[in-house]
Formats: sequence, C-alpha cells, structure tokens
Amino acid sequence: MKLFYHVVALCLCSLFILLNSATASQEDAKVQAEGYGQIIENNVSDARSRAIQDALRQCVEQATGTMVQSETLVENGDLLQDKIFSRAAGFVESYEVVESQKLDAETFQVKIAAQVRLEDLANNLKAIGVLREQMGNPRIMVLMRERNMAPDWKQDFGSLSIAESAIMNVFFQRDDEFQFIDRTQSKANLERDKAQAAMEGNTEAAAALGLMFGADYVITGDSMASTNEITVYGNKMVTAQATVVGRLVRTSTAQVIGTDSGKGKFAPVVERVTGGATAIEKGAKDLATKLIPSILEHWRKEVTGNRKIQILVKNVRFGDLKQLQTLLETKIPGIQNVQRNEYRSKVALYQVESRNGADQLAESLDGHLIGKKEVIVEAVTGGRLEVTLEK
Repeated sequence: MKLFYHVVALCLCSLFILLNSATASQEDAKVQAEGYGQIIENNVSDARSRAIQDALRQCVEQATGTMVQSETLVENGDLLQDKIFSRAAGFVESYEVVESQKLDAETFQVKIAAQVRLEDLANNLKAIGVLREQMGNPRIMVLMRERNMAPDWKQDFGSLSIAESAIMNVFFQRDDEFQFIDRTQSKANLERDKAQAAMEGNTEAAAALGLMFGADYVITGDSMASTNEITVYGNKMVTAQATVVGRLVRTSTAQVIGTDSGKGKFAPVVERVTGGATAIEKGAKDLATKLIPSILEHWRKEVTGNRKIQILVKNVRFGDLKQLQTLLETKIPGIQNVQRNEYRSKVALYQVESRNGADQLAESLDGHLIGKKEVIVEAVTGGRLEVTLEK
C-alpha cells in the first residue's frame, strides 16, 4: 500500500511539473527577426535604431502568432477562441542585437534575438523599461485638484498636490525612469482657467495644457476627502475616506486612453486634515495602479502596430495641399494612411498612420520640397509634428 501511495505521489509531482512547463512555454517564446532602417543624411546611428524597432515589432508579431496557433483550449468540446485572442498580445521582455550591417547607402539591417512574453505587462518591470524606450521615453504631466476637509477646491497650482506626488511615486516603483514633467519648475505659465477646465474633465483643455508644457500624456482629475464618525464596540471613532478620480489623456490627439477612480481610507483620525491627506494618498495610489495597465497597453499597441500621428502644417496654401498629400503618401517611409482633417487660415491638420514614430517621421519629412517651399520641422512630441513651409 505504501508503494502505491509513493507511485501516486510521484505521478502527481510529475504532472505538476509538466503542467508548469507547458504553461511557461505558452507564456514566452524566444524568436529572431530582421529589421531595416532608412539611412537619412548619412545618419547611420538613427537608422540602426529604426531597424531595431522594426525587428522588435516583427518579433512580437511572430511570437504571438506562433503562440496563438499552438494553443488549443477546449471546454465541453468547443474551442475557446475568445480566450486565445485575448492572450494574443505580446511584449518584448529582453533582446540582443545578433547582427548589424549597412546594406547600402540608404538601408541599415539588424538581426535581433528577443524574449517575447504573454502575461500581465503591468507586473513585468523589465518589459516596462523596454516598452518605454521603444516609445521614445514619453513625458507625462500630472494635474490634480484637491479638496481635503474643505468646502472649496484648493487653488494653489504652484505646488504638487498630495495626489500628484502619490501617483508619480507609484509609476516610479514600476520603472524609475518614467519621465514626469515638474510643472512647478517649468517656464510655462499654468493658466488657472485652463487648468480648472482640464481637471473638470475637458480633454481638449488637458491636451492643450500638456502640449504647452511639452508633455505627451496628461493625468488629470480630482481628489476629495471627508470624515465620518462610527461606533466600534461602544466606542466612537473618526475615520477618513477619499475618492480620487483621474483620466489619462494623450496630448497630441486629445484621446482619453483610460479613466478610473481610487479609494482610500484611514482610521483612527486624530487631526482631520492629516487624516484626509493620508486617505487621499492611498486613493491616489489605488488610482495609479489602475491607470498603469491602460498606458502600457496603449504603448504596446503603438509599438506593434501603426501609430496615429498628427501633422500640423503652417504657411501652406490651398494649392499646395495636393502635393503635400502626395509627398506623405509616396515619399515618406512607413506611412500607411493619410487623412486631412482641417484647413483654415493657411494651416492644415493631417492625421496619418505610420509604422514609425514621430521622431523618425520628422527626420524623413524635414527638408522635402513642396514646389519651391521647404518643409521645416519646428516641433515634435510623442504623437504630433508641427511643420512649416518656407521659401
């Protein structure tokens, strides 16, 4: 009988090891891919960076495709396609450049080996750093209004609020190289009316403020704290509660990437304002923990697919628009789709879908001619270019 139990235990251990191995193999893959970058004005270093980004995209597409095809999830005889598709979202955890070479005067090639994973990206610190670098280290600004045990909102925008500091700290715990803009040290002036509108939910105002401070993303919202008296085992105790509501806005398009709320509690409260501040801090941390997956998933989609980039063109005559459209569609590498959204007072606004980021797009576009006018790039953010046509 003892021998029987030993055999059963051994079988169960073996099965556990096999299941863990199978799960691990489904959650990661080692792949290799080639990438290519255009050499612009003899800048080989930038071309090599573009080639690496191209190869990383190929690795993710290759790995996720293989993982999805290899999985067969069956429940009551039915293929669980939804589960498979929901997991077909990979990210690069680490990579190394295996080969790199200049193919010709205009093309640089690299070959990379990458570790691609399918799991909760928000908890993979190494992968967050790789993804942030792929996105070009986007800059984030936090703007939260605060009401702590007071009937009115705090109007001092010259210093960071409790919620703002807490949100940034949570991001830094995930990756200490997240780029935050300290608006208290910026030369730009925070206009009170625009700040108020942004924190009240006006996404256009939030985006405009972010652009003014050079931010690619803005986290904005409000935090409120109050107290309540409860009775515990016959004894009265004061508690503090806080609700922190926030939204994540991409400044180049005024697109809301994510929105959520956080809750915080603190007890026992000795001093109301101090207790409220602690509750707000906890609520802000809860909010940040919920927003991080939204921005990471947004970045993952950006680096593995086409990026939406706005191009604001100034000093362009109506007769130049056709040539400009042709330039974007046929001469600029990586552009998949071009749409003109607006033209007014010699200013045109385009929305393009590109395999390349804003910096690479700017390099490709700068210096081209529209008739006798030269395209001059004046400003670049994570998802927006501002250019002008000059004779």
